[in-house]
Amino acid sequence: MLHSSEILPLPDWAGELRQHKTQGNSVSQPATKNTSKWNFDFQEKNQSTCFEESSQTASKQFFIKRILTDLHHWGHPQDCPHNQNSHHFSTPQADLVGSTTYGGPGSKYININEDSFFFGINSNQKTIAGVIDGAGGSQNGYLAGSLANRTISHQLLQGQGFDTAFETADKILQLSAHGGYATGVSVMISRDLHVEIGNKGDARALTIRQGAILKVGTSVIQSEVARKIREGHLPAHAIHTSDRKNIIYCAIGKDDGRHAQTAFKGRPGDIVILGSDGLFDLVSDYEILCLSDKYKTMELHQELNKLAYQRNNSTTPFTIKLSPHESHILPPLYIENQRQYGDNITIMVVELK
Repeated sequence: MLHSSEILPLPDWAGELRQHKTQGNSVSQPATKNTSKWNFDFQEKNQSTCFEESSQTASKQFFIKRILTDLHHWGHPQDCPHNQNSHHFSTPQADLVGSTTYGGPGSKYININEDSFFFGINSNQKTIAGVIDGAGGSQNGYLAGSLANRTISHQLLQGQGFDTAFETADKILQLSAHGGYATGVSVMISRDLHVEIGNKGDARALTIRQGAILKVGTSVIQSEVARKIREGHLPAHAIHTSDRKNIIYCAIGKDDGRHAQTAFKGRPGDIVILGSDGLFDLVSDYEILCLSDKYKTMELHQELNKLAYQRNNSTTPFTIKLSPHESHILPPLYIENQRQYGDNITIMVVELK
């Protein structure tokens, strides 16, 4: 529980976001301001879909770019430019490409994309990137995801670690998200390719090195099904086949546990894939590994997005492969004019140099 002495000063946009009210299929648009509370310039660009924050000193420059769906597209998220566009960014440490989409007509989130992502270079000259998945239902999921994106990315931008970033996000969401919460995963890469990964919930990272999955570079999924798999109580395929696979025991904005964290010494050619459960529920680690053998960075991102989107909008059963010798048939996620079972999809591919 939070005590009054622990209440944090909120940036202006936090107060503006928590004032949104849903009225039918429309939501009021947040105002855009510069704020001095956290000593940064905050600007909206590209039809309010790209948010940039930057700072510069005499010796170095750092910035963050956040990709969040514009609330002007409430009720018709398919019109948001981010459903067609990916974003590419290169740093001295890595090449990055990312995209987020509401998921197509098969998505159960027909009003808005609650997912988002960010990337940039922080004050320590580390490459930083992250994927956020809003949860908690309706508008509060979007609100929680937006607050989590801005808070975590800002903390990392200022050179803070994952402990401070996730703990600060927890407190801000508890104060301002009206019961909404989020999951998220982020990566930091130093100039000597030391890679740190932090996650909370079922957003995760998967690292591939020389045609194999690097266990130390792969997130622990904080869901009930994943925990039972780790304990040996469920088979591995349950992460895709169980009806309870999306029940998480840890989330940003809830007093239910600590974020997970891992670190490793990266090598040129390592591929770190960040994604929401919209990717990892529908595409297995084995399938991602196979695609990474054929494609790199931009092309790999395109193929992952294509496969996840296709399955997200499947009207017939489809087969998911867990290994060369194991596959399972999953039911269609899109029953036209009846119900949608799909999700928002956010994918980032980060290839170390």
